[in-house]
Order: sequence, then structure tokens, then C-alpha cells
Amino acid sequence: MRLTCIISLLFLKSTFATAECLYTPDANGHVTIPDSVTSIGEEAFLECSGLTSVTIPDSVTSIGDAAFYNTGLINVTIPDSVTSIGKEAFLECYDLTSVVIGNSVTSIGKDAFAHTVLTTLVIPDSVTSIGEAAFYGCGALTSVTIPDSVKTIGVFAFANTAFTSVTIPSAIAVNDYAFSHCGAFDSSMQIVANSGNYSCDCSGLLTAVIPDSVETIQAGAFLECYDLTSVTILNSVTSIGKKAFYGCSALTSVVIGNSVTSIGGGAFDGCSALTSVTIPSAIAVNGYAFSHCGAFDSSMQIVANSETYSCDCSALTTANIPDSVTSIGEGAFYGCGALTNVTIPDSVKTIGVYAFANTAFTSVTIPNSVETIGEAAFVSTALTTLVIPDSVKTIGHRAFDKTPFTSVTMNANINFDKDTFGGCDYLTTLVIGDSVETIGINAFKGCDELTSVVIGNSVETIGKEAFYGCPKLTGVTIPVSVETIGIYNYVAEAESCPRNCVDTNDPVALKTAYVQLNHC
Repeated sequence: MRLTCIISLLFLKSTFATAECLYTPDANGHVTIPDSVTSIGEEAFLECSGLTSVTIPDSVTSIGDAAFYNTGLINVTIPDSVTSIGKEAFLECYDLTSVVIGNSVTSIGKDAFAHTVLTTLVIPDSVTSIGEAAFYGCGALTSVTIPDSVKTIGVFAFANTAFTSVTIPSAIAVNDYAFSHCGAFDSSMQIVANSGNYSCDCSGLLTAVIPDSVETIQAGAFLECYDLTSVTILNSVTSIGKKAFYGCSALTSVVIGNSVTSIGGGAFDGCSALTSVTIPSAIAVNGYAFSHCGAFDSSMQIVANSETYSCDCSALTTANIPDSVTSIGEGAFYGCGALTNVTIPDSVKTIGVYAFANTAFTSVTIPNSVETIGEAAFVSTALTTLVIPDSVKTIGHRAFDKTPFTSVTMNANINFDKDTFGGCDYLTTLVIGDSVETIGINAFKGCDELTSVVIGNSVETIGKEAFYGCPKLTGVTIPVSVETIGIYNYVAEAESCPRNCVDTNDPVALKTAYVQLNHC
């Protein structure tokens, strides 16, 4: 039966609970596979712990999945006749220190040599793909040269190795986290990666220079490289992936080349030592890209000729956004607690959700170019005065909630409600511009300090309880344009005050009404 199995070119898996070598090693733990064999089949020597060495003849063209999984192999030579190494072929061969890969191998499968103790590795010029986690956890592997023939390196292919140097060729696709946790990279190493993508998470890396041939820095490429202090990204790079430099807490500066068009969300999140960053023109910076960059110099001018710009920096006091910026992205300056001065150029059309939330500036000029102010964009700021231009078409929910306004001028013709200016405890003066047509329900309800209101000549509707609970507002002139006033609009606290100070069914009365709030 055994001879038949060999002739049929397949070594069968043992069916017993305790692993047995169907082709028994000699006294020295050696097996010589006969020349008649052309393929070493799936799980042929699975968990054959007594196998310490093997001779593979030139007749063999492929090594199947898990063929030598968890054996006692110490070294192995794969002949030039072999073209493919299957997934998990040598997985968990914990004694395997040396492998020679033949010059005809084109693919190295997923987990093929994972969790071995290889100390050296030569990948021949014939190899075109290195599979996912192919050398994952090879903790003794310190260097590798990847030939020009390789086109793809899979996810986690060399993760958790001890690399001190790696050379990556041109025209290669390196997938996310391919070199993750390669903690022993030389501290002065220049990354040689003539590739489309490059991924490395190495806690010992101090300096990274990305060469001209690299086009994409993948998601998580330098994730938590805690010792990385500087990065130079040259002009070939067009995109920086999500969380590419996340958690690089020693990174103090970064120069981004002019060819970069997008920076992924959280790309530099947690770079707490970052003191300077230069961002080129025509770039799209996604939400929280520079979140928690707490050491930005307090006088730093943001150089960001971008579509959107994101930075959460607790020490930042001044932000000058250049004229090329058209959109301030989600959470762009969220939590910049020391930010007291910001300049928004006329080019900006959109201010994103939470863009300036939890900042310290007391005034801001919103240019007449802005059309959208996102939800909670200025929530919990220190703003005391505000002018909303007539260009604004949309104001999001709670956009100015929890701000200590004393003066608001509303020129935008939008239907705003109580949540727009919620928490108007300090508001004393309100001007509704001539372009406004509607004052929404509860719009200024409970503004305890409001003493002066000017309503523009285009207002047609004043919503229910728009000024309810404003005890210091003793008078307001309603323009002749007003056609509808909701119930309880100007009700004082006195029980004798009628529910409506103006008969909302009498348009003539509405058009001529002058309401004394405490003397209905």
C-alpha cells in the first residue's frame, strides 16, 4: 500500500489520533523521498515530530498545504524543480533554522514558514508572490532581500520578525501590516522600498525616508512605531492610509510631499510629540488625521493647502487656514483647548461636524463663502459674538450649543430652532438680518439675559415660543412683513398675561404690533 501511495505521488495523512510518519524516518530522523514522486501531498508529514531532515528529489514540482506542518525539521533544501510551496507547508516547525528555496519557486503560500526559527532567508528571483503571514513570527529572522520578481507581499507576511534591514524592489504591492512589529529595525535605517506600497510597524525605528518610487503608504504602515522621530515622504507618494503613523508618540516632525492628495483618518493620531507638519496643496485630509497631536507649538501657523484639514492639538493657540482650503473637515480642531485665534479664509464653503468643538476662541469671522455649518461645529466654545453671513444655507443640530454668546447677528435665511443656539444664557443682543424669513420654534427660548432684539424686514414667521422665557426682553418691534406668530411667543411670567400678546388670526394687528412683553 505504501509503495502504491508513493507511485501515485501522494503521501497520505495518518488517520490515527497520535501522529505517525507514513514514510518512517531513519535512526537519524532522516527521510529520502524517492525520485518517482512529483508532488508532496497535503498533510503528507503532518506533525511527524521524529522527522528532522528530508531529501526532496528533483522530480518534485510542488509541496502541498501543511505537508511538513509541525515536524521536527532543522533544515531543508527545496530543489529547483519545485514551483510552488503550499499554505502552512512548514508552519510551526519550531526547530527549522535554515531553508534553501529553489530557483523555480514562484509562490510561497499563506503561513508557509510561520513560527519557525529561521535565521537567514534568500528568496530567489523566480518568486512572484509571498503569501499572507508567510514568515509571520520568525523571531530570529533579521534580514531579507526581496527580488525584483516579487509583485505581491501579503498581509502580515513578515510580521513579528527581528528584521534589522529589508530591501524591497520596484513595482511591488506590499499589503497592510506586511512588516508589522519588526521591532529590531536599525535605528538609523533608511527604508529602501522602491514600491507602490510600504508597510512596517517597528518600535525601534527612529528615522524613515520613503523613496521616490513609493506611491501609497498603506493603512497602519508605521502603526505604533513608538521610537520614530522623523518622517520624510517624498513626491512620489500620492496617498497616506488610515492610521499609517498612528501612535508614533516620538514623532516630532513630518514633511509631506507635494504629490500627496489624501491622508486617511487617524493617519497621525496619537503623535503626541508632533510639533510641526507641512501639508501640500490640493490634499484631502480625512477626519481626525492629526488627532491628539498635543505638542504642536503654540504659535504654529498651519500650513495646509488642502480641501480639509484635521488637527486636535491641545497646545495650539493660533490657526491660520490658507486660501486654498474649501472644507474644514469633521473634528478638524476638536478639543484644541488653547486655540484662541482662528482665521477662516473666503475659500471655505463647509465647516464640518464638531470642526471647532471644545476650543477656546472668543470670536470668529465666518466668511460670506460658507454655505454649511455642520452639527455641533462650534459646540462648547468660548464665543461671545457671532455674525452668520447670508451665504449660509444649512446650520446643523446644536451647531452653537453651550456657548457664552452676548451678541448674535443672524443674516442667513434658514429655519433655525432652539438647538442651534441652545444654552444662550449670556445672550443680551440679537439682530435678525433682513434676509431671514423664519424664526423657528423655541429659537431663543430661555435666553435669560436677552434685552434687545431687532427683527429684519423680511421675517414672515415667528415660531411657537421663539422668545418664551426671556424675562429681561421688555420690548420688540415686529416688522410689517410678519404674517404668523406662534403661541406663547412673548409671554411674561405674570399669570395675568394672556397666552397671546397678539391675535395671530388678525394679520392687520400683526403687521402693526408693538409688543410690551411685561405689559400685555
